[in-house]
Amino acid sequence: MKSFLLILFTLTGSTFFAQKDSVSTKPAPDSYRNGSKRNLISGGIGFSNVQFVYTQAKVLIEQPSLKRSPINANFQPHSSVVLNAEYDFRLFRHFSIGAAYSHQSFRFNFNNCYSGDSLMSGSFSDLFHMHNVGLKTLFYLSKPGDKGDVYGGFRWSFVKWDIRSESGQKYRAVKFFQDGFRMQGIIGYRLFFSKYFGMTFETAFGPPFFGQIGLNTRF
Repeated sequence: MKSFLLILFTLTGSTFFAQKDSVSTKPAPDSYRNGSKRNLISGGIGFSNVQFVYTQAKVLIEQPSLKRSPINANFQPHSSVVLNAEYDFRLFRHFSIGAAYSHQSFRFNFNNCYSGDSLMSGSFSDLFHMHNVGLKTLFYLSKPGDKGDVYGGFRWSFVKWDIRSESGQKYRAVKFFQDGFRMQGIIGYRLFFSKYFGMTFETAFGPPFFGQIGLNTRF
């Protein structure tokens, strides 16, 4: 009887530990791609071609017009990085739709400013706020089990400029500073270093930025 109980105990213990090992070593499915984690929120900082913005402004400022001669000034431009917030919903394994908002500010300081016709003199500051609201469609190339997402896609957005000019410049005469629709091409990579959190790296063609780095969370 004791031998039978000993054999039964040994078989039961070995079966229990075998099942435990099989459960612990089984790879966990990627829940983001199989449907339970389809939402992703990300935030980051982007970098735009600010030199192009300055060039567009200086063309307007320095060229003569019917009402005045060219303006001479110590021109000092300043700008912030692009602040970006995004939401993406994974419709299918290789496709998602989403929304995005971006903001960037610029300031042009004119020190010791004067024009040849004496219509302007003194120091001025012109402030710009660029607001970009858009829709995104992304296509994913990654396979289940990969630690990150490789993707590409497009962002269709509307740009709104808020301009406060002390110098009286007609910036909206330049096409770049006019409100309107824009399109951006995106190539990016998301690296997930935990179940819920990761980093985003993007390069882009078109406004509002040509590069972005940020953090994301999925749920």
